[in-house]
Amino acid sequence: MSGRLEYVSSIVFFHAHPDDESLLTGGSIAALSAAGHDVTVVCATDGLMSACPDSGSPRVAELRAAARVLGAARAATLGYADSGKGPILYPDPDDRVRFARVDVDEAAGRLSDVLDDVGADILVHYDPAGAYHHPDHLRTHLVGAAAAERTGTPTVLEATIPRELLVSFHRLVGGCRSSRTPRSRSPEGVRPGVGST
Repeated sequence: MSGRLEYVSSIVFFHAHPDDESLLTGGSIAALSAAGHDVTVVCATDGLMSACPDSGSPRVAELRAAARVLGAARAATLGYADSGKGPILYPDPDDRVRFARVDVDEAAGRLSDVLDDVGADILVHYDPAGAYHHPDHLRTHLVGAAAAERTGTPTVLEATIPRELLVSFHRLVGGCRSSRTPRSRSPEGVRPGVGST
């Protein structure tokens, strides 16, 4: 046997923000790319809360650099603004819509175009809990599921975070004054994800 793959899959990893690809699925992207599969990374947002500068989002440049390091063949965004996390959803920037309030069918259409362009065999997106309940992550699940159904993507996997890891993180940062983690939430209140990769 030559050691070459008998079948190369086209795999799309769909994330909410630049850096999620590295934090949540970087190991899988690197391993699949190294094995010779055709990997595409798509982020729903450009990672910016405000208007995007004419020179482009620095977060998108970081996404492309990370994708290269991980071995992905390409990286792209759907062109939406980051929604932030917290009790207030700020108004949309002048040049684009925040992902948490975008129409699911519209965003699914954009993602479907990517899935069709690369002939995706596999789509990896988030579980129904959005891995950790960020509004953009919740919308990522809905958009990913809708796009997979629209295109008939054969295999759909849901990335999740083990509850134990979330509880440990909550306990670790809970005592830090600089933490943005709400102190009113008990670590036992962290809900588990329901999917797996």
